[in-house]
Amino acid sequence: MLPTNICKLPNMQTLRIVLCTKLQKLPRELGNLASLRHLYLKTKEHNLPEKGLGSLTLLQSLSIFGCEYLVSLFEGMQKLTKLRTLVISDCPRLTALPRGIVHL
Repeated sequence: MLPTNICKLPNMQTLRIVLCTKLQKLPRELGNLASLRHLYLKTKEHNLPEKGLGSLTLLQSLSIFGCEYLVSLFEGMQKLTKLRTLVISDCPRLTALPRGIVHL
């Protein structure tokens, strides 16, 4: 698990969590990274935390790689109005995108 202290960096703009192959959970306070613009992640979670990721309103790119257990993205994706790039790769259990994605 990532230390929750990472969420106390409000000016962080890029977070790359792709080489953490054993990461079980993302911090629930991820939404505190108010300046985050680019997020690259790999996790063993089944669902991405809506409360955390839905609060990243300045996010411009979201890349999700090799999340073999991921079955769903969060429903509040329409809140990511600045999102310009969404990359999802090698997530075999992810079979559908949330309905709100059409509003991006």
